Amino acid sequence: MASPEKRKATDDGRCFNLDWEKDFFFVDSENGPQCLVCRKKLTVYRKFNVRRHFETHHAASFGNLRSPAERDAKLRELKMAKELESTSEVCNYLLFWLKFLRLEVMKIRKQIIVGTGAKIPA
Repeated sequence: MASPEKRKATDDGRCFNLDWEKDFFFVDSENGPQCLVCRKKLTVYRKFNVRRHFETHHAASFGNLRSPAERDAKLRELKMAKELESTSEVCNYLLFWLKFLRLEVMKIRKQIIVGTGAKIPA
């Protein structure tokens, strides 16, 4: 008798529902739905999990936004903050590599100058 195959979370055929953006402030990311408020990523595309996260962690601060205009404004604000955060991460990454390359160029320059016997300019 063959043993039944284990189901994977991705086998359910679930996908992100666009209503979750306005209702629970979640967006779709590479690995699953992501909360725009605390940036936590959930592993499964299920409305129950998304709603439970919102109600447990953010209902007190965002549950009072009843009108669609208020919710849309807050959603735009949170999305913009997420974009700025990802942009600053890229900038920090680039700054790190620029500093690293600058140090490497200085080391090479020093080796060339020392090897030729010339004085190192200040």
